[in-house]
Amino acid sequence: MSSSTQQRPGFSLCICPDPQRLKNYIQCALEHTHITWENKIFWGDEDLPPAFWQALAVSNLMGPPRALILRRAHGLKVDFWKNLTSHLKGFKQSIWPFFCLEGPWAKNKPTIPKALQGRPYWKIAASKQWIWQDPGLTRKSLPREVTKWAKDHQVTFASGVLQSFCQNLPLETFALHNELEKLSLHLGSRTTVTAADLTLFDHPLDMDMFAFLRSIQNKGQQLQAWKKILVDQTSTGQDMLFPFLGLLTWEIRTMWQLASGEDASVRLPPSVKSMKKNMAVRLGLQRLARIVDGILEAETAVKSGRKTPDQALEYLLQELMGVFS
Repeated sequence: MSSSTQQRPGFSLCICPDPQRLKNYIQCALEHTHITWENKIFWGDEDLPPAFWQALAVSNLMGPPRALILRRAHGLKVDFWKNLTSHLKGFKQSIWPFFCLEGPWAKNKPTIPKALQGRPYWKIAASKQWIWQDPGLTRKSLPREVTKWAKDHQVTFASGVLQSFCQNLPLETFALHNELEKLSLHLGSRTTVTAADLTLFDHPLDMDMFAFLRSIQNKGQQLQAWKKILVDQTSTGQDMLFPFLGLLTWEIRTMWQLASGEDASVRLPPSVKSMKKNMAVRLGLQRLARIVDGILEAETAVKSGRKTPDQALEYLLQELMGVFS
């Protein structure tokens, strides 16, 4: 038994409303052991199958140790926390459970289920510092996050621009990084963000990307879809291109997971998930890859100066029409 395995928590309670920060914390915790772990993920807002309890109780004797990750556990009822007690007695070398409480915080404090706080393992976790808490991004912490990104990317902000930029950024790590990537692509070879650059974020794109993709499958709705993108929107060109790329990238990433059979990694209402999986399977990985290539081409064409944002957007729309035709 390695010393790193002995020193790690018997189980971890992770309290954070930001999914990406949760994932980052768990990944760092596992990497710190210098051991390869098998990640087994379940979701607390779905009925937990018998496989969850089996994975919690039975070690994988012939394979790697198991990180058992229960996401969105904050909504689970009293019976769950009660039944958990017997499973958390003792240290299981090859099983490391993570219980993720992802509910919103109130007045800078997390909301902990009373049924959990009354259990003996909560007191053990508190005494052994097996509880990790993070409020996620806040308006106060956001400038620090953006400043760190700017330093890592050798980008500076003109006087007063950082404060203005942070006012409208999303308070969710994954979405924030998408916005910062948008800014990076917009800057190109420049290294200073000016007030003029903030017009990129003045007109958020208000559209349902999946509904748009569904509409371009129907020849009778293609004209209306084009009109929505190229005519009806209040902004065009560079203001329009990068929000569109961000939404499309997210949608294609989701469908790629569904087409690859990674359904458990996609968190959507069942009816929406079913519709997206049907489209993903119908398109297949080859055509999804073609869309990814189109996104990358649009980005690099603008960044290199080969195309204007208007031209890149038109090119990408034509590629989408070709994929769905």
